Amino acid sequence: MSKFKKSASVPTEHASSFIDNEQSNGQTVSLYVSDPSEYRVKPKEPFVLLFYRSLLSVIVDKKLTTTDLKVILTVLDFVSQGNVVSLTHQDVANKAKLVRQQVTNSLRKLVGAEILLKTEGGSLLLNPNLIAKENLKEMKATEAYKLAAHKTPKLAF
Repeated sequence: MSKFKKSASVPTEHASSFIDNEQSNGQTVSLYVSDPSEYRVKPKEPFVLLFYRSLLSVIVDKKLTTTDLKVILTVLDFVSQGNVVSLTHQDVANKAKLVRQQVTNSLRKLVGAEILLKTEGGSLLLNPNLIAKENLKEMKATEAYKLAAHKTPKLAF
């Protein structure tokens, strides 16, 4: 018997062959089983799903500036479930430390680039084909998803 303790993390489907292999080498094997839910990431901050290749394609194709990117990231703080953007231009300007006119120009550019989608009623929605702030399964039932289906940007990748 070895005097050194050996520890290994092995997928469940390979545990039996791992134990057999270690025992055939004269090793004593202890098996600890843990609940996989213990390893789930529990974010402390809000998060979004970002489809970076799609977004990168739009950023490159539409020649978005750092101001535009700053506005996108700031807008994420104002996005509610369903990718609905609830804000004023001044809210974004204050938070991003920009002039309101810069925000207005950038938002217009982001709508033109279809990163933000405008509904018939004038509401802004984040394009869920690029960025989603919600469970993807639930996203398919949102107005943003339905609107994006008709306005999907052409991807360069």
